[in-house]
Amino acid sequence: MEADRRKEADAKSRGAGLLALIAGIVAIGLTWRWAVNDGTYDVKVAVIGPLALLVGVGFLVHGAEIPLDGIRPLTRVYGLAGSLAGILNLYLLGYFARPLRSERARLLDLVLPIVMIAVWFLPDRFYGGTGHVPERPADASIDPHAGGDRTRPGTS
Repeated sequence: MEADRRKEADAKSRGAGLLALIAGIVAIGLTWRWAVNDGTYDVKVAVIGPLALLVGVGFLVHGAEIPLDGIRPLTRVYGLAGSLAGILNLYLLGYFARPLRSERARLLDLVLPIVMIAVWFLPDRFYGGTGHVPERPADASIDPHAGGDRTRPGTS
């Protein structure tokens, strides 16, 4: 029964990861296409693309260890890496080098990266609490010797 809940949570997380990965790739591609062809791009898409891509990779790699119903330290690691990738994407697009009309606009540009990083350090309650990860069944060990080697006769 517990294995079924674990498999279901794993499938949901990996499905969300696939969607996030695809969305991230599309967003990054569109942003760069717009920047190269038109000389303009949407800042929100430029930030969300790398974030979605890296969080999607985290979901695909770790499955149920990154739950959908809250936040865990592993989610924060991938989110922080995605935010840093988003800031790098903005830098490569020339976001921080563009001329601005006022000093207030310059300050707002500097606040954006700080907020993107700080958001991952907010308390769990801002993200729906600590995510629930179903227990891994005891027979789900990746150690080939944990339950005995059933492929060789004479071992238990």
